Amino acid sequence: MFSDAISTVSGFKIPQNEIDQHINSYPFGLKQLNEEHLVRDIIAVKGNSLVCVGNVAENSLVYILNATKDILISAASDAGKQFSQKLLPATEAQMGFVVLIDCISRALYLGDDYQLELDAICEQLPQGKILAGALSIGEIKNTRQGTIQFLNKTIVLGGL
Repeated sequence: MFSDAISTVSGFKIPQNEIDQHINSYPFGLKQLNEEHLVRDIIAVKGNSLVCVGNVAENSLVYILNATKDILISAASDAGKQFSQKLLPATEAQMGFVVLIDCISRALYLGDDYQLELDAICEQLPQGKILAGALSIGEIKNTRQGTIQFLNKTIVLGGL
């Protein structure tokens, strides 16, 4: 049972009938060739099956991931810093908005602390830039092999 696996990872007993309250905190990680994990958010438990956002191939080896709110907020700050460091001066001068596409599972996990994530990103942006964006079910990216991957728990920043 998934509740037993989460209980092992978390260190506290989670009854099967309370699993829905905890699934957003323990997504799956599918190890990629580059050693990073492709995250799959679990959105529901149906009997002995888990419903994920995005595909999980049959017989996949999955890792149960977990992070604290502080780690997610710190990662958001890092994303803002990386975005700002990559801006060319001419691009920064012309840019009026920073566009944020944020996976809704981050907001659901952070709850009332989601504003802290937005604040952490804004602190890293160039002075006077306005943050605008949307929460999404997931994001897509191209891989080096040319295929497209669907991502969960990610942040994407761009400029307009």
